[in-house]
Amino acid sequence: DRVWEGLIDQGWDTPRPHGNFVWLPTGGDAPVAAGIFEAHGIVVRALGEGLRVTIGESESVDKLLKAAGEVVTMLRTSPHRPR
Repeated sequence: DRVWEGLIDQGWDTPRPHGNFVWLPTGGDAPVAAGIFEAHGIVVRALGEGLRVTIGESESVDKLLKAAGEVVTMLRTSPHRPR
C-alpha cells in the first residue's frame, strides 16, 4: 500500500496492485523512464506503453519512489506528452 499511495501522491494514474508489482503508464517514454529507474538500482520491464515494476524488499521502496518522482518530472516536460 505504501508504494501505491506514494505513486498516487506523485500524480501517477496507476491501478492498485493485486500482486507484487505495479504498472506505470509512461507512453512512448518507457525506455527513458526505465533508464531512470535502473540508474536508481530498480530493475523494471518496459512493456509497450509503460513499465512493470516488481516490488521486492521493503528497503527498495524509498529508491523506487525517488525514481518514480524523477520520471513524473521527466514525463511532464516530455515533448511526447500534451502539456
